[in-house]
Amino acid sequence: MAENTVLKYVQCPSCHGCDVRRSYPKGLIDRVMIRSGKSPLRCRGCEYRFYRKLAPNERLGRPDLSEEKDPVL
Repeated sequence: MAENTVLKYVQCPSCHGCDVRRSYPKGLIDRVMIRSGKSPLRCRGCEYRFYRKLAPNERLGRPDLSEEKDPVL
């Protein structure tokens, strides 16, 4: 990935939190949405489930746990 690419975290459309994960596909609607390029996602904060087409510069998960940090000694 290029250095000038800014990574963005996916936000929940309900609570606007950034702790979002992929949700397991369930049923016909999920299969149709996946075929159209939209992944089922779930917010860990409010449990809201939604669909979203992910851009290459978007990341899932909690920003405070996903970024590399120096180890605490």
